[in-house]
Amino acid sequence: MSPRRSNSRSRRFPTFDLSKMLKASAPVAVSLFASLWLAGCDTPANQEDHKVQAQVADAQNALARGDDAGLAAATKMLEQAAANADATPLTRSYAKSSLGQIEQDTASQTMRQIDQDDASLHQLIWEISQLAQQVDQSRAVAASYDKYDPKPAQDALAAKIAAAQGGPNDLVWFKQDNSSAPSLAAVTQTISQLQSQLAKQSDDLKALKDQRTQVLDEADQADKSSEISKGQQSVDDFKRAADLRKQAGDLTVQIEKNQAQTIPIQKDLEVAQGQQVVLQELIKEFQDQGKSLDAGWKSVQDAVASQAVLQKQIVAGGPETAPAPAPAAAAPAGTPDAGAPAAGVPAATSILPPTAGQSINDKADALGKLIEQISHERSDALANLNNAIQHYRDAATAGQEYFAILDPKIKDPANAQRPEIDAWKNLQAVANPAVYRMQEALARRQLAELYLSQVDNDDRLTQLQDEVGKILGAVNIPIPSALADAGLDQDKKSAADSAAAAYKDADDEIDSLTHSAAPDPLPKLARVQHVLILLGELQLALATGDSSTAHDKLTQAITERDDALRDGLQLPPLPSEILPPPPPAPTPAPAT
Repeated sequence: MSPRRSNSRSRRFPTFDLSKMLKASAPVAVSLFASLWLAGCDTPANQEDHKVQAQVADAQNALARGDDAGLAAATKMLEQAAANADATPLTRSYAKSSLGQIEQDTASQTMRQIDQDDASLHQLIWEISQLAQQVDQSRAVAASYDKYDPKPAQDALAAKIAAAQGGPNDLVWFKQDNSSAPSLAAVTQTISQLQSQLAKQSDDLKALKDQRTQVLDEADQADKSSEISKGQQSVDDFKRAADLRKQAGDLTVQIEKNQAQTIPIQKDLEVAQGQQVVLQELIKEFQDQGKSLDAGWKSVQDAVASQAVLQKQIVAGGPETAPAPAPAAAAPAGTPDAGAPAAGVPAATSILPPTAGQSINDKADALGKLIEQISHERSDALANLNNAIQHYRDAATAGQEYFAILDPKIKDPANAQRPEIDAWKNLQAVANPAVYRMQEALARRQLAELYLSQVDNDDRLTQLQDEVGKILGAVNIPIPSALADAGLDQDKKSAADSAAAAYKDADDEIDSLTHSAAPDPLPKLARVQHVLILLGELQLALATGDSSTAHDKLTQAITERDDALRDGLQLPPLPSEILPPPPPAPTPAPAT
């Protein structure tokens, strides 16, 4: 199965998790509101606020257990808290946002499982493609066996061994279409570089964790001081604790970013190490094949007759065991790659263990079951994300209500010197509906990514159908029913339309935050999110073959990237298509 596009479009770009940045400050602010400004006011709303806060705290404790029962219990408690219409708007917005976050976190967990299942799906697609290539190679072998003689085959093997081994100036094993396979020399060099990168990531991660621990310790000390202090000193200590916890949240974001950056490096290292093993085995296989060429020459004519049997065994299996395939192209799961057969013997395999039986039919059955499983998981994630979006909307509505209550008090000159003015401002920032609109925008972008992954899978499956149908049709073998889905094109179009709509909705929210008076750092984060949305739309355009839109989105993304960098904004790791150019080399000093 020859690759038609780079796999870069299937990468999932990082998400800025506002909930984690505000996790420390929001509960503290709600608690402050209840304890300082409503203390002594035994109103029904005050009582309901305490009830909601207790339910949220219980939900957090249940969620901390880390199991399905805890998640179910936490969700139920948050649903009860969010449904309390008698609580104050600030408390309702906090409960709604917490419920939205747990729905979004659940969706994120499901999407991680989908990512794993997608990797297995891509592996199965690649394995089926490789088996189909074996059938096609067998057909070609049967048609051309009588033209073989040992000398040309020996020369070809020698060339393959030299190409696979490579050298300092020969790092590519072979090229096909827009892809290439590395030589053993290139893989060895890559392994060394990736190991160095992992070591640096590990050192950076330890330093960030140590720094976060120190900041949290200082925040705890400030909290304790605030509890025993009075007046302005207590307020100052509280603000300092909140600032420290925000700093700890920022460090957590950096830690998660470091960990997210480490995962692809580790995966790349595993792939490179697997490629190294495959290449070493491949070279040995070629050498062994060269030794057996002369001995097997007399059996060539018998092998011609055996090819038809072999083709059926590859497709349907059977009591007779097909010849064990020799390693061909070293390709990661999900990356189609065609390798040359070993001296007339159909041979192709993955660098990973087979994910199903040895025949095309077995793998096609497994593929069908996996597609159904992913479909159920995607439906669950879609439901969670849509629920989260609605909860964030409700939180924004309640936040706007509370925002409108506090705003006149804060702007009233008569309240300028009141001791609670700073707390009012903090509470207004927490209740600002822009915070929840940003969370809604992030959930909508996740929704778009979920649909985009379906587009990618449908596209791969369509390519597989075309390839396997053509190859098996040439040898008069019917295509397996699991590979004969006639609705893939329509499913892909529907998913692409849904992804485009979700990206647009997310971008509309982001655009409103970029051009509004939202509190820091939301406008900056909104600009970064706009870049990531453009990248998602770029990947969608590539997946649907819309080259004009892809060009426009790439141009916009590069422009937005440059504007963000010029304004000093921190961007997440970007794909190679829009990486900023390296700084110019310094001009050498004139010779004296």
